[in-house]
Amino acid sequence: MDPDELGAAVDRMSAALVHRGPDDAGRWVDASAGIGLGFRRLSILDLSPTCRQPMESADGRYACVFNGEIYNHRDLRAELERGGVRFRGSSDTEVIVESAAAFGAPGAVGRLWGMFALAIWDRAERCLLLARDRLGKKPLYAARIGESGWLFGSELKAFHALDRFRREIDPRAVAAYLRFGYVPAPLAIFRDAWKVEPGTFTLLRFGHPVRTERYWDVPVAWWDRAYKVAEPVLPLRFRQRQPGDKIRKAAALVGAARSKDALYWRLVSQWPAPGRLLPGAGPGRLPWESAGIDAEVSDFRERMTLYDLLVYLPDDILVKVDRATMAASLELRSPLLDHRIAEWTWTLPFAMKVRRGASKWILRQVLSRYVPPALVERPKAGFGLPLDHWLRGPLRDWAEDALRPGRLEEAGLRPAPILAAWRRHLAGLDEQYRLWVILMFLAWRKRWGV
Repeated sequence: MDPDELGAAVDRMSAALVHRGPDDAGRWVDASAGIGLGFRRLSILDLSPTCRQPMESADGRYACVFNGEIYNHRDLRAELERGGVRFRGSSDTEVIVESAAAFGAPGAVGRLWGMFALAIWDRAERCLLLARDRLGKKPLYAARIGESGWLFGSELKAFHALDRFRREIDPRAVAAYLRFGYVPAPLAIFRDAWKVEPGTFTLLRFGHPVRTERYWDVPVAWWDRAYKVAEPVLPLRFRQRQPGDKIRKAAALVGAARSKDALYWRLVSQWPAPGRLLPGAGPGRLPWESAGIDAEVSDFRERMTLYDLLVYLPDDILVKVDRATMAASLELRSPLLDHRIAEWTWTLPFAMKVRRGASKWILRQVLSRYVPPALVERPKAGFGLPLDHWLRGPLRDWAEDALRPGRLEEAGLRPAPILAAWRRHLAGLDEQYRLWVILMFLAWRKRWGV
């Protein structure tokens, strides 16, 4: 790809993400290496021109684009200055790129605390590093294009800007979406795309296989071993039965193999058997197996909690938060999503997290010192929508049009079980969530023409 064509492609991808950064746009192209970096800026810290992105290191070896904020950038800056680095501005981006120059790109990533999705190009090694923060607060997608090219961006919208990107839907991702209402990493909705997982970095080199390494993980195995040793001497109040025990008892009554997992899977699933809807989807794996949460975490409640942290939080909750705020060009802060807090809470007995049916027990105890009990104990206020009413009322005609058998088949779905659920919903049964994931998938296909 010639330099002009490469620069134009970067500009189109960047323009597709203007809502994420309306304050400025930047582009950096290394024609000899065939790489281009684009950036949309939402000015937060240093508003001066010295923090424009993409940014090069002082020695010219590294170029970086970065979305997010590094909370320990002042400490890292001081460390680098003691080593002789002279900074041109006060941005955290410059701290990242100079950390790469001092420690190498992979070594720099593990030193960063905060929320970030970043790309660092190493001219000497001709290698692109993509990295994401430990808890997945900032999204990062990558994709293969052609025989030897790659794309990356904060949203899949950037990939739609290029005609060369192959928009073939991945049935594995659709099956996961139908089951859980979201697509878990590393899957993305397209075959050629994937999500960079939280706490990892990916290295892309022309002519080499893609390599992903984990630079952070929750110390789960340590906790499991420590609890087994300490359980006999723990105070009784820290060993009382918890909600997960009810599933354990129910599983014992059912008597089926791996029934605790199966019961939980059924509870969290929108469509427990996506294979009935999507030919060739297969049974799939339990969510914690896909996330690497295996038998070394023996406590079922801890497995559920770990699944929420490693899968549900970054792939569902934080995705919605990021899309809603970035659509309005707003930067959100999540002060409790600090990896040091996550690591510390995993050293606590489960009864200090959930007790007598109350979640966030230890946090509530701390808050009760400073705020009235009525605020601490009040019920959680979610963002529920009256989908059942809408589908029987103002959205009924739209839903019936979308759920026509021909349209379902065109989307690769089997009409019979979906239309049966629609009839049950109209008859008064609650099938809103099963139907809504189908309707949103169909609406998404129509919006993007895939």
